[in-house]
Amino acid sequence: MIQSSVMLRSFLQPLTPFVDSKETILKRFIVATLAMIVGFSTTTAGADTFSASRVRMLIHGSNQFSEQLGASVHFIPAGNLLGEVAPLIYGSFDWTPIPELTISPTVGWTFKPDEMVVSLRLAPKIGKFWGWVDLEERPTSRAFYWFVQAQYQVTSFLHIGAEQESWGDFHDFSTASHGGGPNVLLRFGRNFGTDLALHARSLGGSAVNLEFFSRIHLFL
Repeated sequence: MIQSSVMLRSFLQPLTPFVDSKETILKRFIVATLAMIVGFSTTTAGADTFSASRVRMLIHGSNQFSEQLGASVHFIPAGNLLGEVAPLIYGSFDWTPIPELTISPTVGWTFKPDEMVVSLRLAPKIGKFWGWVDLEERPTSRAFYWFVQAQYQVTSFLHIGAEQESWGDFHDFSTASHGGGPNVLLRFGRNFGTDLALHARSLGGSAVNLEFFSRIHLFL
């Protein structure tokens, strides 16, 4: 087991941008993002086993007041950049009672339709293992959304793991959409990142189809 881990790290070492300049990191990020968008937008969405691909951009800003307290703002121009523009913005109060867990009560607003979003976000971290949990509800429409991921940090550049994502309506839970699968997260320095995931998704208990889901992160 130890020897296999050493071999894996030796293989991935050239991929880690430890000494790259910010300009090189930015160029790599732009190239990877453009390739991802073009590739995902031209996938076999019409095939029987594939659903349309999704691409999401997330812009994050944060301020740490102390080791235990902080605040953050998150902006999403659209739930899917390949679909219609439907902005969302969130503000979080970030509390870290122990080094292994951050708890973030969150309030947000979606602009299409205009309604408030309330959320609880959890970020556990133990060694090189970390996770992210986002539980959301829109009180007016009773719509819900949740996203859960578990990751292992192979290098500062590469993280691997799995995720699960669901959304629907509390009035009719049987029509909810559920999907999940493996993912690969790439981090280009401190300010840029891309997530690449393959979901097996079912809508309202229907047949399972595959979909590509990618996320573009900008950390301010």
